[in-house]
Amino acid sequence: MSWLLLITGSRTVSPAAGRPIPLISGYFDTENAGPKQQPGSYRSIAAATGADPPQIVFVSDLAAELDAARQAGWHTTRVRRPGEKHCDDAASSHLEVSSLAQLDLTGDQPAAIA
Repeated sequence: MSWLLLITGSRTVSPAAGRPIPLISGYFDTENAGPKQQPGSYRSIAAATGADPPQIVFVSDLAAELDAARQAGWHTTRVRRPGEKHCDDAASSHLEVSSLAQLDLTGDQPAAIA
């Protein structure tokens, strides 16, 4: 299966920050997609990319953002890294990893590598 991976916090890697990354083909933020805690924002991104929502994986550390993406039909993965601001927030129903290296996108659904 082919996946479209979207990760929150892209300001640090956006072209405006002077750090373009060759594998990234688009940038979405609150100015061009809408608020990150609204399902309509994720529907707009899916429409702009032409991807079917079930083929999109959204990665964030905020459960409220992940909830909105899930409501739009996306797969969701929560990153919980020790020492980061939202690491100790309550557990959620989203797939959880501590690093993108633990995210397995080789199957029909995202999975965590132990």
